Amino acid sequence: MINNISLKLSERQKTGLKIINGNKQNSPCFRGLSRIKVAQDAFERLTEKLNSHTKLTSKDDKWLRRLRKMFGVDRFSVNNPDNPKQIMIVNSELTIDKVNQENGIKSLAEALKTMICATKYKPIHVKKDGINYSVHNRAIAKLLKGNYDEQSLRDIMKYLNSKHVFDMTDNSSFGLIIDKQKGIVKICGASENWEMSDRA
Repeated sequence: MINNISLKLSERQKTGLKIINGNKQNSPCFRGLSRIKVAQDAFERLTEKLNSHTKLTSKDDKWLRRLRKMFGVDRFSVNNPDNPKQIMIVNSELTIDKVNQENGIKSLAEALKTMICATKYKPIHVKKDGINYSVHNRAIAKLLKGNYDEQSLRDIMKYLNSKHVFDMTDNSSFGLIIDKQKGIVKICGASENWEMSDRA
C-alpha cells in the first residue's frame, strides 16, 4: 500500500492497487489497545442497528468519524472491470449515507468483526525436533510428530481424508480439484482470476 496522494495515473498503472490517504498507512488488522477499542465499539453499535433494523443517524456521526480517522481510506484505485488496463479512482470515504446504503451496515460490521478476530487470533506453537512451528488448526497440531510411525501416519491420513484434502473430484469441499478443460490443479474450488490473466 502506498501513502502518496500525488501519484500520477501512469505510475498507478505500473504498480497496481493503491490506497490513497494523506495521513497514514493502513493494515488489515488493528494494532494498539485504543484502536481495537474503537473497532469493538463501532462493531457493537452496528450490531445494535442490525438487530433493531434501524439506520445510522446524525447521532452516530461522532463514533463514525473516530472510526474513519483511525482506519478509513479516502479513496483507492482499482482496475476498471470493463477495461482491466484502465485505472479508476473509487471514493471510499466512510460516511453515514454510504453506510446506510443497501447491506452497508452489515458489510461494515462483518469487516470489523473479521479484523478484530484477525487481531486477537494467536496460532498454536508446536516445537518438534528443536524447530518451532505455527499451526492454525488444533486438530492438525495434535497429530504432528517429530517422527512418524505407521500408526501416527494412519492417524494424520485419516484426518486429512475426512476433510477430503486428497479428493480429486468436483464434489470436494476443500481438496485438490483438477480442471477438466485445462488439466490444472485447483484448490477449494477457486476460479481463475481474469484480471491477473489479462495482465500476464
